[in-house]
Amino acid sequence: MKRVLLLLMVIVISQACESPANVDLTPAEPILVIDAFLNNQNEQQRVVLNFSQNFLDNSPYLPAEGAIVTVTDNQGNDPLVFIELNEAGTYIWSPTVDRPTIGDIGDEFTLRIEFEGKVYTSTTSLNRTTTVDEILFYEETVPFSQDKFWEARITASDPEGLGDSYWLKTYWNGEFLKRPAEINIAFDAGVSEGNSIDGQSFVLPIRIGINPTGEDESYKLNDLVRVEIHSISNDAFDYLINLQIQTDRPGGFSELFAQPLANLPTNIVGESDPNERVLGYFSVSAIEFKEVVFTEDLIRE
Repeated sequence: MKRVLLLLMVIVISQACESPANVDLTPAEPILVIDAFLNNQNEQQRVVLNFSQNFLDNSPYLPAEGAIVTVTDNQGNDPLVFIELNEAGTYIWSPTVDRPTIGDIGDEFTLRIEFEGKVYTSTTSLNRTTTVDEILFYEETVPFSQDKFWEARITASDPEGLGDSYWLKTYWNGEFLKRPAEINIAFDAGVSEGNSIDGQSFVLPIRIGINPTGEDESYKLNDLVRVEIHSISNDAFDYLINLQIQTDRPGGFSELFAQPLANLPTNIVGESDPNERVLGYFSVSAIEFKEVVFTEDLIRE
């Protein structure tokens, strides 16, 4: 009898899950979004300003035009002025002979944005990173199948001293692997602060986190693979964890137990009105990278 009742409950739940749900969402007021992930490379740096939009709105984001964007450091250098050039809402600073990079490891930076009579600020530091020693490839078998694929792994170690955070970015034939599941971050040598793995080689999930996650996607001979290790603050590490939780949603039954959607935390504040909501993040990273062409001499057993 219990089995019959359980079966009936499953049928009722299944039918309920299949019923269409018409949710009336109240349009939200647009919020300023600030994307300011900078680095210490001799290349153009970008700050992107736009406005948030409703959850079901797939139209392009509305840019925030006409802002004044600057970054200052604690070394007494002249402020870096970011100019809105060809793309609305995108503000660019270009290196010069006298200022080839934004700054050095250990420097502190403050972002300041004036927009429509309001001021937004944020402060962060440029932390140390670590090197990519090797990128190697291993032949693996798909679970429950005889299909083979190539899996890339990096060799890299966290320097001694607790509290380093990293964002490992991978480029496959020049294309950044940017799916939510491909966000590959490390706290010291582990995947979270609680692991307390310091001064060692990155754990396996980090080393293999440089692979594409799409169905039937894997590296092939002669592919160009580039891995960058960006230093980030511990707060930026938490921000990226939350970003992955909010965006990596495959759907299905597991979504019943998923963390509810919510605006991400930010390290940017409104000086004019501290209670004003603003979204986005300000970060300055040091970068080390390695780039290889996948050839047979990089294959390991």
